[in-house]
Amino acid sequence: MMTVTENSSTAARTVENEFRNLAEVRQNPPSKEDLRERLPQSNGDQDTW
Repeated sequence: MMTVTENSSTAARTVENEFRNLAEVRQNPPSKEDLRERLPQSNGDQDTW
C-alpha cells in the first residue's frame, strides 16, 4: 500500500504532466481536420458544424 506522501507526489506529477500537455496543445493547436478525425463518425453530416 502506498503512503500518503507517495500518493501526493504521484498526483502532483500527474497534474504537472497534464499542465505540460495543455501547454503543448495551446502552442500547437490541432487543426479542424485533426479534430474532425477524432469525432465519432455520424451518419454523413460532418459539414454541419
